[in-house]
Amino acid sequence: MAKTRASITAHSVDTKRVMRVSSGVDPEIFEGLDPDARFAWRHYNLGRLLLFSFHAFEARILESYHAAGFTDVRQVHLNVLRHIDVPKGTRIVDLAARAGVTKGAMGQLVEECARLGLVDLSPDPADGRAKIVAYSKRGREFMSVTRRSAKRIEADFAELLGAERYERMRNDLVELREQITERARKRAESAGRYSGATAHRKANSSCSS
Repeated sequence: MAKTRASITAHSVDTKRVMRVSSGVDPEIFEGLDPDARFAWRHYNLGRLLLFSFHAFEARILESYHAAGFTDVRQVHLNVLRHIDVPKGTRIVDLAARAGVTKGAMGQLVEECARLGLVDLSPDPADGRAKIVAYSKRGREFMSVTRRSAKRIEADFAELLGAERYERMRNDLVELREQITERARKRAESAGRYSGATAHRKANSSCSS
């Protein structure tokens, strides 16, 4: 067991060194931790591995935005842009929930994106106090760049692993997402039935007393 942990840690050190030398990018942005043989599990649990891949993907896609002329787009703006429904748009409160930030913080980011011409704001037909955020013309061009760039980045990652392994990994992640979602749905339904039954019993108890 100790031998495996040492091997894992050495690989983590090499990853950081190669990234720093080859790209000038601080690998702390991707890895987020210094290698430590006592805590190899922190580097190699699924969450950390997915986070590393996500950050690497996002860094590449930001480069593609800037190369395509979207030099004013920053990483923080992606917290808005990646969560907008097409074509109907999305309420600010829902964007905030998806990004895991407060409504106020999301509102500020939306305002920035609007100033950059990436989104349009319109009243919510169902609630005049709320705003719907949708892609503007420039925002739709931005999304076209996103689609092309994502395809290129995935092709590059597939080349690193081999097309068959990459496709299998991708399909497994899709399946994992579906299974996690389905289990959460069933648990929510079960909790709802339980709550409803409890409320019914309480109502009957009140009536009988």
